[in-house]
Amino acid sequence: MIHNIVMEWPNYNLDVIMALEEVKGDSIVFNVLIDGLDLTGYKIRAELYDLNMSVKLATLNSGGADDQILIHTGPSAMGSFVVNIPYGATGTAQKYAMIEIELEDTHGSHFTIVQQQILFINERIVWNTPV
Repeated sequence: MIHNIVMEWPNYNLDVIMALEEVKGDSIVFNVLIDGLDLTGYKIRAELYDLNMSVKLATLNSGGADDQILIHTGPSAMGSFVVNIPYGATGTAQKYAMIEIELEDTHGSHFTIVQQQILFINERIVWNTPV
């Protein structure tokens, strides 16, 4: 599933509740757009976790890789990045898990911008061979 998150900086609100529902084991993509923030030089980390699993992702400059979290760079006051949770990573997820996304600015300050619950449902269709 692909989720688009749009927020204004510095007036982001952790109280906004997103109805996040995912199929266990599927790929999950978060496209995040932050109006009023240039992300040049920022580090971004994300974690999807419950009691059974923890999927930690980060930008290349924070020990991760571009296929985990990719910042779209350019001189802009519209910072954007993509968080990619790979296929299969949530296969052991419980019914409810949490996603948290954190920014670290060039001065070392940390800002949690997303902290949400995700409902996981069991996969209904399993494709073994093409039809």
